[in-house]
Amino acid sequence: MFDYDQNSKYHQYDLWLHSLHTVIEIDKSISDDMVYLAALLHDIGKPLCRIGGLKGDDTYSHYYGHLQKGEHLVKEQITPQLISKGATLTEDEIQTLLYYIKYHDDRISLSDKCLKRHLSMVDLQTFKNLMALHIADAKAHIIYPLVQKRIDICNEWFYEKADKLASISEEV
Repeated sequence: MFDYDQNSKYHQYDLWLHSLHTVIEIDKSISDDMVYLAALLHDIGKPLCRIGGLKGDDTYSHYYGHLQKGEHLVKEQITPQLISKGATLTEDEIQTLLYYIKYHDDRISLSDKCLKRHLSMVDLQTFKNLMALHIADAKAHIIYPLVQKRIDICNEWFYEKADKLASISEEV
């Protein structure tokens, strides 16, 4: 990840610095260490997925499948290495970390369907933590209108809408 040029109009940093900036941008009210670890590792699959941008007509690189590659690397290589070095990670923590990696770049909308989809996989707090990761990741980009829209949507989920919908669901 060091000195890895993402070759993207949305990125101003190499992959490592982007990841560090993502960690720094995490909302400090988040106490789940897996969010911070996910922020550090969220784009680890990118170097294995680079398409375009190196020459020819395509000016910028694309990273199709980096979510799945990153999830695989973290599951098969990173977490076993951390554990072998003495880190204590429970199976639940590993599964939460993998969820954050897999969905850190998911297309998020303000629909009830989006929330229901995620709540079928994780609890409300974990979903809100994912929104905090989305926000931090977006803030570590160059803030184009599309990136700002992502920040706005995730802010609404993180600070307001998720709790309201969850409380309505509990009443029903």
